[in-house]
Parts: sequence; structure tokens; C-alpha cells
Amino acid sequence: MHELTDAERHLLLCLWDRRDERSRTASLAELQTIEDKHAPGRAFDLTPAVGGLEARGLIQREGDAFTLTDEGIAATHVAFAKVMHDGFSAQLVRDAKSRVFAEYCRRVNGVGHFQYNIVDVPQLDRLIESLSLRPGDRFADLGCATGALTVEIARRTGAHGVGLDFAEPAIMLAREQTADNERVSFVTGNMNTLELPGPDFDAIVAIDTLYFVDDLPAVVGDILARLKPSGRFATFYSSTRRPADAPETLSVDATRLAKALQSHGAEYEATDFTSAAQALWRRASLATEDLKEAFFEEGEQETWESRDRENREVLSNHEAGLVARHLYVARPGS
Repeated sequence: MHELTDAERHLLLCLWDRRDERSRTASLAELQTIEDKHAPGRAFDLTPAVGGLEARGLIQREGDAFTLTDEGIAATHVAFAKVMHDGFSAQLVRDAKSRVFAEYCRRVNGVGHFQYNIVDVPQLDRLIESLSLRPGDRFADLGCATGALTVEIARRTGAHGVGLDFAEPAIMLAREQTADNERVSFVTGNMNTLELPGPDFDAIVAIDTLYFVDDLPAVVGDILARLKPSGRFATFYSSTRRPADAPETLSVDATRLAKALQSHGAEYEATDFTSAAQALWRRASLATEDLKEAFFEEGEQETWESRDRENREVLSNHEAGLVARHLYVARPGS
């Protein structure tokens, strides 16, 4: 099979964007809307991509809409990995070294830790408290990026941490920055095929990273299987509903994560951080406005545009009551 064009790759990714919808199909107009939203000013025209993808059996028509075939899903995984490795990985490293992004984090999260998630100081305090880690315990941080929060958890608990991320450049930077820190180590890996070094863990954390896995119940099962019987799995998870969906779909026991935990018989409790998250997104929106000139002067226009676009969209969803955020803390089932 010949290499996908950029337009073909993006069309597959736009269809993949619909994977959690009740209808996993989308018309070409709907797909173009998704593409335009994710890449304003840089979006590809997806129309020329349809014929080639159909001919190779990667997409199929259902009336006026399209859906991914099994072969298309496999090709999308490859395309997603390429986009994330080539684009997002490099962006992680640039932002980790950016002085203006550090200032952005201080204003939004309350600390200068480099992070793309929405964890502020009170949320981080509650997370660390929930882990009940002691000096000498072992924990894993899944989707650790450049390892700032891995280091913070280890520092505050005395535990030994292993950070895992698919982005090899970010892991390399994490290793460089922690060369003298014997309590943390970092490995390149994929949560979809979870492989963690050493014996089972006293705790595993996933801070705003489970949205990107292929099969959430399977990944949750893999995580629970790597915990000691007394171990804890803690994850921040934000859920969004469509306007037509009932508000109850955002309740603690009805989210996709809750259902994944239930499927493995895990015991769990959850803390609602929805109001705190909405306040954080307001701070984020103000920070992008205040720091726009500084981002541009540093040559980080793309970062500013990405932050500004996401902040506006998520804050709008919060204000419409379409988002709920929880900290789930789970134990393996008996």
C-alpha cells in the first residue's frame, strides 16, 4: 500500500474523531467541519481523499456518510502515531523549554510545572493525598510527557516513580533533566500495549491521558492488573456530553471511565472537580489573552493558537453544563 497523502491521513483521523459517538459515520461536510475546527487556517480539503481511501478499502459509504473499515481503523492507528510522534512530540519539548509557557502554567495551574492537563494545586494535592504513598513505595505515571508531575509526586511522597510516554523526545528530555534524581526513571511506551518495568506498583496515575487510548476498558484492565492487591489507581477524567444527551450521562457512575472500572469489578470513589475545572479554564482564557504578544515574540504562535482555540471551546462547554470532571481512585476487585 502506498503512503497516504496528508489529506487522506487527515480524513481518516476526522472519522476516528467520531469513534465515541453513537453513530460512527460522518458525511464529507461533517468531516470537513471537524478538520476545519482542528486546523483553522491550515485545514486540508478532504474531498480529493475520498476516492483513494474507498478504492483501497479503508473507508466505506453508508448512504451519504462514511465510516472506517477494519483495515481503515488499522491505517488510522498508524496515521495517528505518525501525527503524534512528528508533531505533538516536538511541541511537547518546545513548550517544556518555553519561558512564556512556564508563565502560562503559573497563571493557569498555580505552579510553573510544564503540563498540558488541567490540574491545579488543589487538584494535585488531592491526587497525592489519595495515593497514600510512603517512602520506598513504587508508582507509575502514564502519559508523563517531560515528567514534571512525576518528579513532583516523588518529591512530596518519597516514593519511586516510573514515567511512561509514547513521545520519545519528551522522555529523553525528562531523563536529561532528572539525571541526578535516583527516585524517578522514564521509559518510552504505549498505554494501548502497556509494558511497565519491575514488580507491581503501589499506585498508578493517569492525569488527563486516558482520552487517547484505543480501548478504554482493556487499558483500565491492564492498569489494574499491574497494581498490588492494596494498590490504587488514580486518574483525572473529564467527560463531555452532547446537548441532546441527558445530564445524567455525566454522573460519577455513568462516565466511560466509570463503566470501564465497573467492567473489571473495581472498587472506586470519585471527587467532583467540575467547578474547579471551569474556574481553571477561565484563568486559561485570560492567560492566553494577556500573554498573546509574549507567545508571538517567542515564536510560539502555533502554541498560542492551540491554547486559545481549546480554551474557548472547553470553557464554552463548561458554561453550557456539558462537562464534568472527576478524580477517580480505584482498587483492584477482589
